[in-house]
Amino acid sequence: MKVADDDGLRAVESFLDGLTSNDVGRMPLAEDIVLISPIDPQHPLVGRNVAIDFLQTRVFPKIPVRKAEVERHLVDGDFVATLWTATFAPPGKPQVVVPIFDFFRIENGKIKELRPYFDPQPLKQLA
Repeated sequence: MKVADDDGLRAVESFLDGLTSNDVGRMPLAEDIVLISPIDPQHPLVGRNVAIDFLQTRVFPKIPVRKAEVERHLVDGDFVATLWTATFAPPGKPQVVVPIFDFFRIENGKIKELRPYFDPQPLKQLA
């Protein structure tokens, strides 16, 4: 299981690096990724291109993550649960710090499923 654990952690860390640098190229997203955002949980995003469009049009320009502090990763086979704190810092607005719990499913080093859980209310003041 050690190799899978390392692949999963590497995928999650790469995702967070891409998130804080606004660089989807760093994110190992599977072609058929499913992203269920707490911003719109009734409408999951399906597919790499759709997820990238969401990140590039709704996240990076409006609620950019400037810092990701990981408290803990929990690994169970192909699943990684990450508890972390995001610092959002849109231009000209105050920073907002939000605790986040992300649930990832990793296959072959790629993120196949991402379900972040956080209170979106603090982000509404940034929009």
